[in-house]
Amino acid sequence: MNQWTKQFPKYTPEEVQLYCVKDTSWQNFRRSLKGKPTAEKLDRLELYIQDMTESVAMPRGVEVQVSNYISALIRGGQLDAEGKVIR
Repeated sequence: MNQWTKQFPKYTPEEVQLYCVKDTSWQNFRRSLKGKPTAEKLDRLELYIQDMTESVAMPRGVEVQVSNYISALIRGGQLDAEGKVIR
């Protein structure tokens, strides 16, 4: 995938602590992405969403986890502001 197009609602720092920092399963998944090309990270995030979504509505924790990770890729210069892969 060469561009991330999904948009999620805003999240709070408390939600990041709860759903990202303190979630061992998410931390293991996130570590598995290290060293992968950005396009592959986006593909794996898409699969993660599919694996973690059991119904029509996406769990709030998954929204926060993925959105926070995408924001980090943008801050890190791997994605541009529109979600396109830079490097």
